[in-house]
Amino acid sequence: MRFRQAIKWLGYAAVAALAAGAIYQQVGLAIDQRLAPPASDMIEVDGRQIHFACIGQGARTYLLDAGAGAWSFEFARLAPLLARSARVCTFDRPGLGWSDDLPGEQDAASLATQVFRIVRAAKLSTPFVYVGHSLGANIGEVYATKYPSDVAALVLLEPGFPKWLLDEPAVTRTKALTDASCNWQCNAATIATFLGVIRFAGVIMQPGKKSMTPAMAAQYQAGLAQPHTVHTIVATLRAVPKTAYQIADIKSFGQTPVLTIASERPIEPDEGQSPAQFAQALQEERDYLTARATLSQRGAGVVVIPGSNHSTMVTGEPQAAATARAIENFMVGFGNLP
Repeated sequence: MRFRQAIKWLGYAAVAALAAGAIYQQVGLAIDQRLAPPASDMIEVDGRQIHFACIGQGARTYLLDAGAGAWSFEFARLAPLLARSARVCTFDRPGLGWSDDLPGEQDAASLATQVFRIVRAAKLSTPFVYVGHSLGANIGEVYATKYPSDVAALVLLEPGFPKWLLDEPAVTRTKALTDASCNWQCNAATIATFLGVIRFAGVIMQPGKKSMTPAMAAQYQAGLAQPHTVHTIVATLRAVPKTAYQIADIKSFGQTPVLTIASERPIEPDEGQSPAQFAQALQEERDYLTARATLSQRGAGVVVIPGSNHSTMVTGEPQAAATARAIENFMVGFGNLP
């Protein structure tokens, strides 16, 4: 009898905890509205609202595309620097930050098509300079091959390295190219968000606190707690092997100018990895980025940003300034390009 009573009260407690989490999430969403972009920064794509904002002015336009699990907030330092002499546009890919979700897969080729639809809906002047960070750079690579007339130049801020993307777990090409981006893990992420788990984890862990401004970090945490965000992130990570094979298939950027930029410390050593092995791993990535630039007849790089890691090369204050200088110095050589 006591055992059954204990089970019953444990059930009541679990229901109460779930209800409290759901209420916590809904209250948080209401509070987050103060961080939502104004309606003027939203465009409509296939009946969905997408966050798309531009600052600055000039003959040249930069389109900035963020990495996996990130959105326009990560360019809060870089965008104003580039906007001193150009028009700079940032956006949240569908299902991230303040943008509604759009149906479709989350590999680089599918996302490049989404970006194309966003560019057309925003009536963005072409050609523009595509500046992508991490996965955003991989999307930019595919975009430049699919829609070359749109891209005046391509700036790759430490794009995903296929060897690392396919390292854990190893996935065959056939499996990678046929697997769907979303499965039960995506649905579990949605449930966790609805129950306030993701919001609570963000409050405890405070991601981005070290390198971001308080406003950037607040927008990041608020965006993570949106119903669609973690679902989209999980789907994107599941599609990483497919993305790796897609970018490995790119053999030329033709006449499109390409600049590759790397962080000083993109990864941390694996457990048991010797200093020599770690140094070799870093050199392999640098060699890959150098080779990537040579796929263009007007390529340059790799430029290494001092004192940076994969994230701070765009979110850190001195690092973002160095990244902006590298981009501007490269574009000086193409003064007649938009």
